[in-house]
This record gives sequence, structure tokens and C-alpha cells, in this order.
Amino acid sequence: RLPPLADEALLYNADLRIAEARVEIATAALKAAGGVQWPEVNFSGRASGKAAGGQGLSGLVLSASWELDLWGRVRYGTAAADAQYASSIADQRAARQAIVAALAKAWFLASESVLQKGLVTDVLSASETIVRLAEDRLRFGVGAEADVALARADLQSYRDTALQIDFALAQSRRALEVLLGRYPAAEIELPTGLIAMPPPVTTGVPSDLLER
Repeated sequence: RLPPLADEALLYNADLRIAEARVEIATAALKAAGGVQWPEVNFSGRASGKAAGGQGLSGLVLSASWELDLWGRVRYGTAAADAQYASSIADQRAARQAIVAALAKAWFLASESVLQKGLVTDVLSASETIVRLAEDRLRFGVGAEADVALARADLQSYRDTALQIDFALAQSRRALEVLLGRYPAAEIELPTGLIAMPPPVTTGVPSDLLER
């Protein structure tokens, strides 16, 4: 499930789209800076009226201008635009890597919250059973009120823990949805377990280990 989500994040993440827009701006600035190095040519015509009411072309004007870059202003401007373009490309690549890394981290944290929720649900069920048993023992005269109070306190503590885990799980879902460019509604489906660990690495020479 994680690779398709990574593709979705790279396509719709808002921060990444901003980085791509900056690359487009830097590309346009680089083209504009490069165009200053070449001569500027203008072509225009003059129209004249006639007695019949029509118009004719009386002349053409062709002009050219070229700024001599004696002090390097144009060259340095082009070099700055080129550096800005390279910086925008580097920022975009770094943003892609950071978004995928943040997505993977959020994904595993959310998966961990799902597992914790399952554990605390089991603990709550067992704690409720303990409370009922403690109350039954007290009713039959073989228990103590202190045992019942302690069991009820433990049950309330586990309920508070369950609420905290539910909140963390909702926040994890929203974080994933924001990274994916979705509305943070805490509705994304999550796995019920973590990926199995790979088998132990077999013995071999260091070059084999590097290839693996």
C-alpha cells in the first residue's frame, strides 16, 4: 500500500507543487536573462491614406539594438539566473525526498497506533472482567472494597489511554492525508499489521553483502 501512496503524494502534495512552480519561474527567468545577450530587432511599418479612402504602406522601419556588456552586468545576471534555476531544481528534488520520507514515517506511526489500539482494547476487556470479579467477590463476602476500588481505578486509567490512542490515531490519519494532498478527514484506511521483517542475512564475503 505504501508505494501507491508515495506516487500520490508526489503528484498532489501542495508543498511539492509549490517547488515545481518555483522551478518554472526560475526556468522563465533563465530564458529571459539569456535573451538579453542577443541583439534586439524591431520591425514596423508606416501607413498612409489615399484619396479613395483606402490605406497603403508608405515605408518600413527595421531597427536593431545591442547592449555592449562591457562591465559584465548581463553575464552576471545570466549566471545568477542559472544559479537560481539550479537551486530550484535541488530544492525540488530535496522536497520530493523529504515528502516521501515523511510519508513513510507517518505511515508506520499510524500503523503502530492501529496495533496499540488493538492491544488497549484487549486490556480494557480484561480490566472490565477484573472489575466484575472484584465486585462479585465483595458481594459474596470474600473480597475487599480496596480491591474493587483499585480495579475500577485501573479500568479508568486504561480508558484514558484508549482515548489518547484514538486521538493519536486520528492525528496520524490526518497527517497522512495532508501529505497526500487530501482533505484531512481522518478517513484513510490503515493496515492492521506491520510488514514482516526480512530473513537474517546469510554469511558471506563483504562484497556479497554490499551487492545485497
